[in-house]
Amino acid sequence: MTSDDGTVDPGVWRALESRATQGAKEARVAVLVQLVPPAGVPEGSGDPGARLTTLERETEELQRDLMEHLDRLGVTSPPRTLALANAVAVELTAEQIRSVAQRPDVRRIVPAEPKHVAT
Repeated sequence: MTSDDGTVDPGVWRALESRATQGAKEARVAVLVQLVPPAGVPEGSGDPGARLTTLERETEELQRDLMEHLDRLGVTSPPRTLALANAVAVELTAEQIRSVAQRPDVRRIVPAEPKHVAT
């Protein structure tokens, strides 16, 4: 069930295996699909709202092909765009993960796990 090129984090495969052993018919796992290149925050001292709008437009353009690919794969959970990271949060099956991992615009697929940051 693994990917040899390192695009898919091993934690993704472990999460899928765990769901499959729990009896899920078609196991899905929440992942972050990180794209290349990372989106950049426009430089300048202009209006922060305008800079954010520019970043969101740039990210939407960078992610358009991936979103269409997810639609063709029949992804049922709505993907969520993460503009600052140029990533997409989505639930995928093993087959869908393999397909997405082969795309040249995908840098990494990692588990979408909540992280606790100690302060």
